[in-house]
Formats: sequence, C-alpha cells, structure tokens
Amino acid sequence: MIIISDSSEAVSYRITNLQVENTNSNQSLRTVSKNNFGINQTITYFEKSLEKPHNYVRIAKQYLLFTMEFNFSIDKMSVQMFVEKKAPVYKTACNKFLKYAQKNEIHRVVDDSTPNYKGNKYVLAFLGNAQLSENSKETYARALQEFYSFMDTKGLPPNRTTVLAFVQQCKNNGLSPHTTNTYLSAIKQFVKYCVLKRDDLNIGKKMLEEMRDVSSVNVLKVGGSTQKQYAKDSLTEKERTHLLKTIKNSKDKAIIGLMAYQGLRTIEVVRLSWKDIKVQQGKNYLAVWGKGREEKELIPLLPECHKILIEYQMSITRPEGSMFDFKETSSIRKITNKWLNEAGLKRENVSAHSLRHTVAQLMLDKGIPKPMVQRFLRHKSESMTSTYTAKQEDREFLKYEF
Repeated sequence: MIIISDSSEAVSYRITNLQVENTNSNQSLRTVSKNNFGINQTITYFEKSLEKPHNYVRIAKQYLLFTMEFNFSIDKMSVQMFVEKKAPVYKTACNKFLKYAQKNEIHRVVDDSTPNYKGNKYVLAFLGNAQLSENSKETYARALQEFYSFMDTKGLPPNRTTVLAFVQQCKNNGLSPHTTNTYLSAIKQFVKYCVLKRDDLNIGKKMLEEMRDVSSVNVLKVGGSTQKQYAKDSLTEKERTHLLKTIKNSKDKAIIGLMAYQGLRTIEVVRLSWKDIKVQQGKNYLAVWGKGREEKELIPLLPECHKILIEYQMSITRPEGSMFDFKETSSIRKITNKWLNEAGLKRENVSAHSLRHTVAQLMLDKGIPKPMVQRFLRHKSESMTSTYTAKQEDREFLKYEF
C-alpha cells in the first residue's frame, strides 16, 4: 500500500491484478466520481424505469457498448451514428434512453463488471473518462501499472521527484525515448485527472501542489541517434503513388487516400460522413473528428484526395450519411494491409498508421514548416511532430559530407 498524505488527509492507492470491485444494487449509480457511470448499473436502472419489459433495454446496451468502443459521449450525435441504417425501433429505443440519460445527467459509461485494464479504481476511472483509442488506453494502463509498481517498491508518493526517478529507471532499463515519453504522457495525464477530481479523491492542499509539479517534467529528446528505431516506418512518395495506383476498388482507394494524403487516423476515417466535406470561399476542407477532441477540426482537403473522394462518391447510389459505414477500425486496417501486400509494400513496421507518418514525413521533406504540419495532422504538442523532424535529421546526417 502506498499512502499519499499531508497533515490532514490521506489518499490510499494500491495496484491490483484484478478489476475494480463491482457495484451492487444498494450502491449509487455513480461508481467512482460524479461523471462516471457503470454500464450494467445504468442498464439495470433504465430497465426499472420502463413500465413493462421491452427490447429497448437490449438496444440501449448495444448503444452504450458502441459509445464505449469509440469513446463517444451519450448525446444526439452518437445516437445518430449508431442508429444509421438500422430498423426504426433502434432510433425509438435510443431516443428513449437518451431522454433518460439526460434526465439523470449520464454523459458516459465505463465497464463496471469486466474492465479491460489492470489498476486501482482511480486508474480505472481515469481510463474510463480518457479520450483515447483502445490501443492507447492499453498502453496507458501498462504505463501506470509500471509507475505504481515503481512507487510501491520504493515507497514513494506520485510527485515530480518520483516521476523523474521513474523516467531515469526507464532509461536505465533500455526503454527508447519514444516509449519513455509515452509512459510520461500517461502519468502526466493521470495526475492531471487526479488534480481535477481532487475533491472526490480527498487530496490535501500540500499533496495537490506536489502533483501539479509533475506537469513540469520535460519529455526526452527523440532525435540525435542514427541507430534510432522508430515505431512506424513511412512510405516514399514513389511508394505512396504506386500504392494508390494499385487499388482498383474506389471505396478502398478513398479510405487509403484519406490516410495517405490527409494523414487521417483509422478512427477518424470511421467517423467521417459526407457532410464533413466543406467548401469555404471556393476552397475544399475536411472536418475531422480527431482523437480526444470534443469537436471537429477543419483541415485543407488536398486536390489528390478530393479527386479520389469524388470518384468514390460517383460510384455509390446514395452518397449521404456515413462515408464508409464502418463501426470498427479493424476493418480499415484489414483493407490497408490487403493493398499493401498487393502493392508489394507490406513490411515490418508498415501499417495503416504508417500512412499518417508518410504524410508528415513527405511534408517536412518538401520544406513545409513544422507548425503547419502540426496543425494539419492535429498533433496536440510540437514534440509529436518533432519525431518526424528527427528522422529527417538522421537521414541527412548519414548522407552529410564532412
């Protein structure tokens, strides 16, 4: 047990290898904090609110699982996405549930029976509220488990000094700067969440200041080594052109074009609708609902990608609603791997996400300013874009004539 305390209050944290304890029928619907609701408890209460048994309950649970999978809020937009092209009863059931959720101020739900992540209830609450993809959540869960294990072994509180010591241990253990920075990002986001929920977690003033200092810990520099192994490889411009020419199916070409020219993430492709193509003052834009964002962001729609989307649009009967009718990112990855193999470009560290890396790398290679690349790719911090700058510098260093 690690006790975090000051003169008046204490907060207890323990790493477990099991899930957070289930709520029972006598407990409140709110599992950890004011904004955190368990899916099973929510469905149980919703069922009891109905005058008689109804399949609305089954549909409502499907909808909630959908919101959990994509980190969506319970609102009109996510309901519209879920019920699209489904039987009318789905819309009726979801609207009924939405009214119930709004009345009870239920904005999100978490898995209150079989969480996918290890950790104490505070970590699980953080992951349940985090605007992250499933892969990122797994990474953050692993990072926080490592951090708590480190604190448990040393008997340290979660403050700036402890985080710096943990970063040093990561370096001593041979973790790459990229991995260490990912772990550090998880810790900083978690501490930020704890500070925000300080009243619920009963964190005292002294400890609150120490936790706030964690935000000042700097990330490690990514560049500087010609032996650096990057998480994902990128394609050359010639390879990108070859890949797009190989694809014969207009839908698949549009999917891959959005990633290879616009730098969209797989989840962003899934979320796209035809209404997201915007025209302002004669220029085409794409409204992208990015990872961890509450609203869509406009980015220029490049001519190459616009042409591909028009060709796809002309090939379908009713170009409205969802652009691709996918509910899972796995479908996008499967299609991408198929055409990478077909084009002879599938190799280690080349995947759907590599196409996003390709956009960043080719833009920087063409001399486009890093801040513009950062805005185009919707990176939250400059350090993320600097990963590609470091790759460019490494290549130039090996070719430089001293």
